[in-house]
Amino acid sequence: LVSLTSLVLSQDNSIDTGDYLIRNIELEKLLGLINGGVALILFAIIFLAYKRDRRKRLLYVALAFLVFSIKGFLLAAQNIVDIDWIDPSLVIFESLALLLFFFGVLKKEW
Repeated sequence: LVSLTSLVLSQDNSIDTGDYLIRNIELEKLLGLINGGVALILFAIIFLAYKRDRRKRLLYVALAFLVFSIKGFLLAAQNIVDIDWIDPSLVIFESLALLLFFFGVLKKEW
């Protein structure tokens, strides 16, 4: 048992996880930051269109892009801070964005 434990402890623990780094930032998190920025720009454009037309559909789509941008920024923030609640919240934000897109597509204009 002791020799098995020493054998396991002597093994190289540098397993390649497939994370690509760009300036010590994981590529996945960098792309999440870029996606968050693009989603924020799309939110601003669609929200301005909503302010002009006052169609509820545009409001739902704008809010979906806002939620999607928050998700992207949280994904990027994961590289800076290590908070346990970020991973579950990413799934919640993604589900919320999908629901808002769904309501934006199916909302009838009155």
